[in-house]
Amino acid sequence: MDTSYGQRLASKREALGLSIEDVAQSTKVPKNSLRALEQEKHDELPAPVFVRGFIKSYAQVLGIDASEILSQYSEFQTPHLAKGTKDFGEEIEEFDGYVPWQKIEEPVTSRNGVTLAVVVLLIIATVTMSYLMRGPETAGEGVTQNTVAADTWHS
Repeated sequence: MDTSYGQRLASKREALGLSIEDVAQSTKVPKNSLRALEQEKHDELPAPVFVRGFIKSYAQVLGIDASEILSQYSEFQTPHLAKGTKDFGEEIEEFDGYVPWQKIEEPVTSRNGVTLAVVVLLIIATVTMSYLMRGPETAGEGVTQNTVAADTWHS
């Protein structure tokens, strides 16, 4: 295999008489990404996971085995990532510890405790006010039929 994967894609496309626009329409891969694949301009391509999907779609349209192209792509990709690059060609000078997908948990602060205390006090105040607003029952309302009967029997 003397030819690179980009050259193989381009030569097969041309042999089939397809334009970049034809392939872009069939694969739904942007034209600039197809050109970057053929020219192996990795700095113009999205993340490798997307590129692998582009290669599979492209190879399917061209009727060639995607695994061979993916293998060549991986061979190129591995040395660049192994020597410590963010992406193709851009060296990492020093790792700052920042990982963009890492979940950062908010530390528990005294502000959280104060908020909880205020909520609990509001609940207690609401229950207390509800109890106090009912007020004492009056004697006239508390008279039942049994009370009236007992009063008459003693008389």
